[in-house]
Amino acid sequence: MQTGVSMLDWLTSATEGLITFLSGYGFIYSPLYLLTSLAIAALYWAVAKPGGRMLGYIFPKDVYSHPSHKADISIASFNVVFVGLGGFSFIVLTPLFAGNVVLLLTDPAGLSDGAELTLGWGIALVTLLVLAEDLARYLVHRAHHMIPLIWPFHAVHHSAEVMTPLTFFRAHPAYYLFQRILISLLTGTAQGLIVAIAFGRAPGWVFFAAVIVSRTYMALGVHLRHSHIPLGYGKFLERILISPRLHQVHHSVERRHFDRNFGEIFALWDWMFGTLYIPEKGERIRFGLTDGEGRVIRPYPNLREAMVKPFAESVQVLRGEKDRDDREAERV
Repeated sequence: MQTGVSMLDWLTSATEGLITFLSGYGFIYSPLYLLTSLAIAALYWAVAKPGGRMLGYIFPKDVYSHPSHKADISIASFNVVFVGLGGFSFIVLTPLFAGNVVLLLTDPAGLSDGAELTLGWGIALVTLLVLAEDLARYLVHRAHHMIPLIWPFHAVHHSAEVMTPLTFFRAHPAYYLFQRILISLLTGTAQGLIVAIAFGRAPGWVFFAAVIVSRTYMALGVHLRHSHIPLGYGKFLERILISPRLHQVHHSVERRHFDRNFGEIFALWDWMFGTLYIPEKGERIRFGLTDGEGRVIRPYPNLREAMVKPFAESVQVLRGEKDRDDREAERV
């Protein structure tokens, strides 16, 4: 057993650095993930034949010179100091919540036997943990759209009129804080319940494996989600997995697209809860926020407005001066 414990300690130590890397800028902008997205975009250009030169299609001048992209650069640069919240939540908060749930529901003395979990059961457990994390992300993402008090902090992300890889970090720090804590709480609790009730015990590697599996999926075109490239997986697969074009629909200004496609990995949750929207081929998608007349509005045109204005809007909600109808009007 001592050898097993030493091996687990080594695996845990070796994996912590990897998870930290996968949780921040290093993950999103690593050469591996950038090249993966670039290769998929090039393959899409070759198959879909949208016209023009490949690099001109993948990196259009009108997108990368747009004022919205310039705002992305300043907001994303500011958020560098907050990106570590992702690594902290994955490495500390989620295992902490999960471990406490397991300890409450099982005999601590028997937990070490979890190192003997068979490979088959280990794979099943990792699958359940990935599903639990993704469901937590779906619920937290949907909450940011449904609760007027916190919507303004998420609206900063939705205000992008063009989308590039930097749009991923076009967000308010308060959104990061609230999102990470809630996801860790829900994920850790769900994972702890799964381990304690269904399996009774489990080795530490399964929790790390679940994180790596979810991050690996994001490598498959993570940057294309925030882009103009409408890569889809077909209607059958898009009832199971979130494709880049499904997430692009989530950013659309069209009313029929509002509050759709909240999932990160699995579209199953959107399908189950009635929020899935699969666009037709060639369906036009415009990004951003609009007013009640359908005109594009720019409530967060720069770093200062993006950081300050959401607080003012939340205060308006608390005072009863702004409600869900106002939120809808901003996006109609």
